[in-house]
Amino acid sequence: MSTSPSKTPPLHCDLATLSPLPSEVISLIYAYYLAQNPLESRSQFLNLITLSKEVYSENAWKLYEAVELNDQNYQAFFDGLWSRGEIHVCQNSCPPYLRCEASAKALAREIEGYSHPKRRLKRPSHIPSKISYQKYEYESYIPFHLHPAIRKLLLIRQCRRIYIDSWCAFIELEKGNGSVRDAVNAWPLAHDIRHAESSRYTWISDPLFSSVTHLSFGETVSLEACHFSDERFAVKYKSFGPALKHVCLSFNDRFYDWETEYEEAARFGNLDECEERQSRKNITKLLRERLSFALRSELDEKTSLTLHNAWPDDIEPGLADTMIYELPRSTENGEDDWERQLAMTTWEMEDYMSELEKRMRDGSRGGDAWQPTIKPWKVRFTNVAPIPPDTDLISAVLDDYYPIGQDENFYGLFEKWWDEVVSFEGPVKCDCCEIFEKRHPKINAYKYSYNTRRENFESIRERADEVREHYEILQDAEAAFYESQYDSDEYFWA
Repeated sequence: MSTSPSKTPPLHCDLATLSPLPSEVISLIYAYYLAQNPLESRSQFLNLITLSKEVYSENAWKLYEAVELNDQNYQAFFDGLWSRGEIHVCQNSCPPYLRCEASAKALAREIEGYSHPKRRLKRPSHIPSKISYQKYEYESYIPFHLHPAIRKLLLIRQCRRIYIDSWCAFIELEKGNGSVRDAVNAWPLAHDIRHAESSRYTWISDPLFSSVTHLSFGETVSLEACHFSDERFAVKYKSFGPALKHVCLSFNDRFYDWETEYEEAARFGNLDECEERQSRKNITKLLRERLSFALRSELDEKTSLTLHNAWPDDIEPGLADTMIYELPRSTENGEDDWERQLAMTTWEMEDYMSELEKRMRDGSRGGDAWQPTIKPWKVRFTNVAPIPPDTDLISAVLDDYYPIGQDENFYGLFEKWWDEVVSFEGPVKCDCCEIFEKRHPKINAYKYSYNTRRENFESIRERADEVREHYEILQDAEAAFYESQYDSDEYFWA
């Protein structure tokens, strides 16, 4: 009877230094661990690189290349960034009664004396001259001798991908960026730090996450963005730069379920003020105002927005150059789901059809009327269930809106647009969040269609008076109960 070889237990090492070991052994240890993925063994990786200042300087950036922020770690992540109050820059010689902290002065002097090397980048050939692009990237070597606050900032500059799993973490990100920018503004107006674009101080004045190219938001962020869009903190500074090209958002049942909000509005007599499309507006506000993402509607900036568990009609269509809708399924294998998924796209398709009709009637663009002139240039529907062979998707889409045969010219125009712009695909990996191995929640795929939610709204509107009256009765009963309790207590102590 053969026995399988025993598995080698994971290596555990509590060494404070590798110096007792022969140099060739040390070299092999570093070579092995530095070849590993820091995402899979952050603690071991960090322990190893701190055994050597030089190795730390060369490799610490790998811990920041892909970052996940959540409620458990965001405070620790931003701990150590400076704020305006921690840096003292003397505008003039300090008066006798003002005592400046030596450490604050020392940090200011070190910032003024440091210039971090960067590599100039060429404008990508596909980026038009009107569009700003990432002009440089910072060298990844972070000298160990630098002040910890400076090292922290330079390490964050190395972040390329970030996953934000909570609204609090996102707000802290904006506050951290603001604290660094406020520190920049503490310097005298004439100082080079205040005019960093053409100077050596871009490493301090750039947005905190200026190197990030891929940004992912967890499902709770999309929920909180809808409730806290009118944030008390005004967003004074950009947290991301032109390098940010790809964003993904995840939605769950609660994002689409507005019945609770309708009921609450009816109880307080505010149902007519309840905006059922407010979530759509707030997602747009998150991307446009807080991220400054893909702002030029008429130019192709090579951006993409991936929406997990998406009802397309709940999202403004032109938020990126390529819109990727990961459609929900009702079953794991998606049998017979493709028609229902296709129906999810109806509202968005009708918008495009309406625009094509206008162009066709106008006639000024002739045979080029099908070509899009504003975002999106590409529309991808993914996670689509298997579609039977030889299915005519174009006819299936046009059937309700524009019966086939009514206008062959329009059919030909729509077909050209469809072939160039639209794609239906099966499950695909997300460029933004796949590296973090996130799994998106299954949602009730068909419960929360726009028509269903509209019917729920009208149902609550019809019984709004009854809902409010019932709520007021409960309030009166509760008040009477507490009043009787108060009277009983007074009688007892009399």
